Amino acid sequence: MSSPYLISAPLTTTNFKSSVLYSTWKQNSAIRFITSGILGNVVFFGLDKMLFPVILRVASRLSVSTDRSVIVSGSKWMKENAASVSFFVAYLLDIALQHFLNAWLVFGLETISTRELYLSSLTTSYTA
Repeated sequence: MSSPYLISAPLTTTNFKSSVLYSTWKQNSAIRFITSGILGNVVFFGLDKMLFPVILRVASRLSVSTDRSVIVSGSKWMKENAASVSFFVAYLLDIALQHFLNAWLVFGLETISTRELYLSSLTTSYTA
């Protein structure tokens, strides 16, 4: 028994791997590198914005909660340079993330498949 309201058509989906987008992605490392860089920069910006108020709060608590002059002067310096400290910490964290994103999206995870390869390429990232 058939109904006039049922449409009998096969469902077709395009295979992503055979699509033009996927082949362009795989063939063009510049597109993958740009994507990796954009993702890393967005995370870096977010980390910097997130860490800034945290660093200010920590510096304020250190200056109030202790009588040691070294910690007080360090917390004063940290408060005066919170933007730089935030940027520095976010940058250090982002280097590790960017290293992973580049391996994953651009060069392939086999470039960091062993501990030795990973640490060697990460050290190169930090010293570059």
